[in-house]
Amino acid sequence: ANLRDKMNEQYNIDDIRQLESSLSKNPNDTDLMNKLAIGYLSCREADSYNKVDNLFKTAFETKPSIKTANNYAYQIITDWDDYEKGIEIFESCSTNRKYCNTSS
Repeated sequence: ANLRDKMNEQYNIDDIRQLESSLSKNPNDTDLMNKLAIGYLSCREADSYNKVDNLFKTAFETKPSIKTANNYAYQIITDWDDYEKGIEIFESCSTNRKYCNTSS
């Protein structure tokens, strides 16, 4: 199975609603933001694909880290075909350790 198929198996609409509820209670939890964005990408029933970019961006702005930069940069490159902006986002973390939390 390819990656898209595996992603499609990871989240159903109940999972999405649970993640949304958890995020509303913990609005600064970047792990929840990332999971929900991936959930939106993988669950057609959620019909929230348009929220993905903002979730990845908010996670990155809330807690700049290698993880959040990678997710946001990948989304910008693949969704918007903006390679330069994606690299800029990732490099802002990989070159400035003071600015970017490297633990997660």
